Amino acid sequence: MFGVSCNNEIDITGEYKDTPIVYGILDPTDAVHYIRIQKAFLVDGNVLQTVKVGDSLTYDPSDLQVSIFPILKNGELNGSPIPFTHQPNATTDTGLFAPQGVMIYTSTAGLTSPYYKLVITNTKLGRQITSKTIMTNKVEWMKPSFGSVHLVGVEPYEMQWSLDTATATIYQPEMKFYWTEVDLVTGNTLLDSVVWDFIQLYPSAIDIKNNFMKLKLEFFAFYAYLKKKVPVKPHVKRIIGPLTFSIYTAPSDFDRYIQANKPVVGLIQDKPDFTNIEGGFGLFSSRNKSIKANVPLTPLSKDSLEFGQFTKHLGFKKN
Repeated sequence: MFGVSCNNEIDITGEYKDTPIVYGILDPTDAVHYIRIQKAFLVDGNVLQTVKVGDSLTYDPSDLQVSIFPILKNGELNGSPIPFTHQPNATTDTGLFAPQGVMIYTSTAGLTSPYYKLVITNTKLGRQITSKTIMTNKVEWMKPSFGSVHLVGVEPYEMQWSLDTATATIYQPEMKFYWTEVDLVTGNTLLDSVVWDFIQLYPSAIDIKNNFMKLKLEFFAFYAYLKKKVPVKPHVKRIIGPLTFSIYTAPSDFDRYIQANKPVVGLIQDKPDFTNIEGGFGLFSSRNKSIKANVPLTPLSKDSLEFGQFTKHLGFKKN
């Protein structure tokens, strides 16, 4: 009689493999540029306990060298490397993960190349993690142009800007409204603001043909948004300030990452993974920001802020 034995123990974790997680978005309009680095981990025990230990998520900073290189479209080097410096006191927000479980590398160098290559060298393991990105260009604001913005009437206000068909795939408009808060008891003043982020936009065939995009701003939506976002403060006067319009542009890699990480809707729950990090996971990409600042509101628009049904209780005044 032959004997048969069975082992019911299965090692579901397998052999450990070092997997870097890297995130970096270059923006030439920023004064400081950031590269975030972590490592994936695999444990047999309680994952919720492991993520509270910073060493499970980070490398020894002395083992990593982080730089970006200006390159040509074909990938050839086109200038001196820009080193990034480790920031030892960087922490994350409160939550499951250890506050020290994040490595941030920064640089204050100006970014002028149309393409960059990220190179992270792990001297301990003898490995390199790399990625490349194209830098998007600024767009030109067509409207608002000169004069005041009129947010009153039947027809919505239409923002317009030029296209960057050479580098940008996705566009994100934004409007920021400023005011000065005056405490009527103490006389203290404070500059405050609220940001209105609009939907992400993709140029249509008509937009590309005309070489510009547009977005209609419904007046009632602006005042209703302020009602929702601006708190009521007794004994406070809010002196109406200007608007600032911004357009963020980003290339295709950034767009693909956003699409891959959107919430799943429908019966099919599988989500495609996206990474453009060679030797790891994550995203290295870029964005650019085009600003039209200090755009005043018309007197009638200020009247609507002061006396309109949505904002009359918020204390907005023309002066």
